[in-house]
Amino acid sequence: MTQLSLLAGGLSRRLTAHATEQIIAREFDADWIIETLENPVAVIDDELHNSFNYYGIIIGRNSLLRVAISKADPQLIVTVYFDSPATRRRQRGQL
Repeated sequence: MTQLSLLAGGLSRRLTAHATEQIIAREFDADWIIETLENPVAVIDDELHNSFNYYGIIIGRNSLLRVAISKADPQLIVTVYFDSPATRRRQRGQL
């Protein structure tokens, strides 16, 4: 599988095979990822997974989009998915 890349936040970002599979399988729009990275509603340090999680609001979707960026390589997108638990935390004012 070819490694996908996109320009977001002033950086050329590469997607892991896992992130690429998620985007294809779930029919995500690359613009959603770019919007989330450039205008996040929250950025959380995920020490357990050695990443920064960017959360974004996508019009027409009920859950926040989570884009995980590797701390070791800030140009690497590790995974992308809609995160219902994070959405509930944000609704309670905890995110």
